[in-house]
Amino acid sequence: MLGGDLGEHFKNLHLNLLAGASIRLLLPGSSQFDSIPINSSNVDDTLESILQATPYYNNKEWRAFLNAYINLLNKVGDIWQLLTKCYTTVTPIYLSNSDNGVDITPTLKLLSTALVKYSFRISKEASSHAASLLSRLLAASNTDIPQRRRVLVHTANMLSWTYFKLRRLHSLPTALKAVIPIEDELKNNYPASEITTYRYWRARSKLAEWRVGAADHHFSIAYMSCHYNSIGNLRRIVSYWLTCALILCRAPTEDMLIRYGLEEPFGELFRQLRRGDVGGLYSALNQPNTRNFFIKMGVYTMLKEKLECVVHRSLLRKILTVRGDENRIIPLKIFLSALNFTAPDEEYDVDDAEAIAVSLIDQEFIGASIQHSSRTLVLAKANSAAFPIISQKL
Repeated sequence: MLGGDLGEHFKNLHLNLLAGASIRLLLPGSSQFDSIPINSSNVDDTLESILQATPYYNNKEWRAFLNAYINLLNKVGDIWQLLTKCYTTVTPIYLSNSDNGVDITPTLKLLSTALVKYSFRISKEASSHAASLLSRLLAASNTDIPQRRRVLVHTANMLSWTYFKLRRLHSLPTALKAVIPIEDELKNNYPASEITTYRYWRARSKLAEWRVGAADHHFSIAYMSCHYNSIGNLRRIVSYWLTCALILCRAPTEDMLIRYGLEEPFGELFRQLRRGDVGGLYSALNQPNTRNFFIKMGVYTMLKEKLECVVHRSLLRKILTVRGDENRIIPLKIFLSALNFTAPDEEYDVDDAEAIAVSLIDQEFIGASIQHSSRTLVLAKANSAAFPIISQKL
């Protein structure tokens, strides 16, 4: 059990990871620590001096952590190994602590963040090891013990980030499942920054599964809970949120595009979708800057496939408007003519037009049926059924 004066040491413990190069741990509240010039030759003396200043001289867990901490401060050995040692020695202290003991939650969170960031700079093996350590802490935190649950969301966030870096998308549900049952309780029990990050990773996880409607829901919460001064984080969230909006046929305001500097990749795509211009969409999506933007986000393949459905749906809606809403039967030849007109560089035939219509029906982008004998597309009588809200289908 830890408590008393030791709380002041942990309360003032901070960790800075400067560009992944230098790591420095500080105990500004400890005059004994500050008064001793530390180097590799007097590490043992420093450890003894600090321990003697606390009532926990014989506490093995505290001694192990502090020894690892001082070695890390002095870079006595490989930085990655020292950081790992520091993390693995502070974790038992956290898990064994009682509600009346020392709150070392900030220390553990900082070390978790440092562990993940530094692993990214070393190798995939280091990141895999960091993921393994975080997984163990997550499992130990997912209990009914209130003290242990304080790092639950932060650990899930760090683990999700690591899995994305490792491209282990199949492991994301494991990282997030401990938090999902308590989503409604997050606002009252965890910092807004952690909630925003969690919602972001939850949304990214859904998007990786191509569950666009669910991803859109979590991105909207992440956006609303993100601090207004965190412009970089807001832009990152909005970039993915607008990707969902493209697929869900929901246009953003021009002010939002301009505010986050996203008019170039998104503005033209929304315009071409609204027009039902197949060729215009392909051209806009394959502009080098736009293409690279979405490839870097990891959504290009999904976006290309889904937007093909959206623009074909928009084109059918245009045809229906021109022919009159009361005429629910569209000959496939008319659809074919519209396809060839809007995408002159493509070579469509009536079989292609039918295949596109069937795909839209199968994916529930439109409510309709195909009459093969007459080669016609018969749309549902009500527009709400013929062109259902896409978010309800994805």
